[in-house]
Amino acid sequence: MALPFSASLVAQYLRESGLLAPLLREDSPAVAVVLLCLAAAGGLALPMMYRILFSRAHRTRESVPPDAFFRFENNAIVLASFPAWCLLADILLGLSLLFTSAILLMALYAAYAHFPSGRLLSADAHTFRVRL
Repeated sequence: MALPFSASLVAQYLRESGLLAPLLREDSPAVAVVLLCLAAAGGLALPMMYRILFSRAHRTRESVPPDAFFRFENNAIVLASFPAWCLLADILLGLSLLFTSAILLMALYAAYAHFPSGRLLSADAHTFRVRL
């Protein structure tokens, strides 16, 4: 998750210093709205849908194997990092500050909500009946 945020910071610095020109010559609200919707879906809906699918796939089992559980956590992190990549695309395209701010908020929420802390991992392990 750190890679897209770091790349976004570098791209923003290069744009502000004039070393990187925006890829779009004029402000395109249609592209910005599509990118914002993709960031919202990637940060909010996709990790939630993936969690529901995982729980439904393993609901009849007495316990979930640890390798399947850790693969689920890894895939959830990859899905939650999607808004950060949308932020990088937004900065490279040079879109409006309003859309950049909204996508940044989506990316920060996704990173906060889905980053695997010890407390979250133990709660998920208990919820999915993982024997560690």
